Amino acid sequence: AVLGQLFVSYARVVKARPGGPLMPLVLRGIAKFAHCVNVELLLDLVSNLRTILRDPAALSTPAALHCVHALLRLLSGHGAALAVDMRDVQQRLYSLLAEQALLADTRLLATALDCLDHLCRQRSALLAPRIASFFCRLVDAAATLPHAH
Repeated sequence: AVLGQLFVSYARVVKARPGGPLMPLVLRGIAKFAHCVNVELLLDLVSNLRTILRDPAALSTPAALHCVHALLRLLSGHGAALAVDMRDVQQRLYSLLAEQALLADTRLLATALDCLDHLCRQRSALLAPRIASFFCRLVDAAATLPHAH
């Protein structure tokens, strides 16, 4: 019951204040508890998060990455049964992998790698040329990272 109310609160924040200061925290919470969300709320959250993600100015780079992560986590649990075209989410993740802000923060980089892990688990949704593109982007990112990473 408490988790249900938490997700209702998350959905309200996503709908009402997509660019607000609570958004990154809400997105991390959605990603963390994605396996517990009910189907009706899952559909609503996926729809709203994809709408926000399509607007490049709506979210900062870290928030956009957390939005991608939340979507992938939602669609890997109960959402795996849904037939959802993930191309827009994949394209946004691909563009985020080139952002210096993401590469400079080890926690964000770990989140990005977790996103890639979720994409690779959804083999039917990821075509070979797209896998090759992600691999090239990762090699480029690795070449720009300081040696400490």
